[in-house]
Amino acid sequence: MIKNSIFLGDSIATLLANESYELLMTREKITHKQILEAYNNKKFGENESHSSDPVYKELLKAFRKVCDLLRKYAGADCIVEEGKNRDKTFRYCGEDDDPLKEYREGVAASFNEYLQFCMESTNFFPIVWLEHFFKGNTDLFFFKQNKKSDDQPLTTDSEQDLKNKEMLPIFYEAIKNGKVLRVKYESFDKIKLDKIFHPQHIREYNNRWFVFGKAEDTQFYPLPIAIDRIQEMPEEVADEEYSPAEQGFYAKFFKDILGVTHEVGSQVEKIKIRTHNIKVHGLIMTKPLHKSQEEISKFQEQKDGEYGEIELTIEPNRELISRILSFGSGLEIVSPESLRQRIGENIKEMMNMYNQ
Repeated sequence: MIKNSIFLGDSIATLLANESYELLMTREKITHKQILEAYNNKKFGENESHSSDPVYKELLKAFRKVCDLLRKYAGADCIVEEGKNRDKTFRYCGEDDDPLKEYREGVAASFNEYLQFCMESTNFFPIVWLEHFFKGNTDLFFFKQNKKSDDQPLTTDSEQDLKNKEMLPIFYEAIKNGKVLRVKYESFDKIKLDKIFHPQHIREYNNRWFVFGKAEDTQFYPLPIAIDRIQEMPEEVADEEYSPAEQGFYAKFFKDILGVTHEVGSQVEKIKIRTHNIKVHGLIMTKPLHKSQEEISKFQEQKDGEYGEIELTIEPNRELISRILSFGSGLEIVSPESLRQRIGENIKEMMNMYNQ
């Protein structure tokens, strides 16, 4: 919404909109011709038609947007129109002498604050997003300079210099505009695949970006593609009709898992976890493993030892197991038994490796 404000920027439409507003605020009768003369800083000749001016059509659109805003914020009857066609006059008659003052200043302030945030966080997320959305904007130079700086107030310990990161805006635009892409990539087991792909959702997990969508010639849906496995730049397939995701599909898809993986045969279960270290318990309580997490027992002295317990309602997958193992002996799976055994097998394999 900020990006699309008619009063913000240095485009021709923006200049015309601001010129229109300032003339309307004089409360005098004005015409499109007068606005163009103010914009061009010169009068039209006696036999010269203002409608032939190169920006006349742009003016009509910008002026209409300004009038729509005035009618919205200063009253439906605040613009009086008289005459017809190119000789029509417009006069502002609202009570407020500057009804869009806060709107215009607020939009500019909001945008400048957002722009400052972007400049100060160029290491926080891939700069390809900034390069895409600020393409052609001189501020992009400062984004890149800030990225080289060691004094940024916003940083992350996740390395964002990822392979194929320049493809992220391509998938974003394909989702937004409903475009089908041809994607060539290599699977985890080194199989080369060539898919007609309908991108529907982009998700980052553990410093890796995935694109989810529908792929033709496969029954697996949604198909996740890690962008670092893509072999070449995706190409648009113009003669294919795009298949969007059902509304709310991906919110439901990720609701009961950690990460991005649904494992075959896995179902949502109550998982009881015991913490054997007060620091681990505090860490998990302040940084939950999953949004379903509930504390069922505070860390304290119990009948059979000192521990705390939490419960997750989640579908077990490899991402969850990896997260659990990262806490070492500070955390134990109590139930279900199937997950407890799976964790135990992982630990045994690790012990065998280190005991060799």
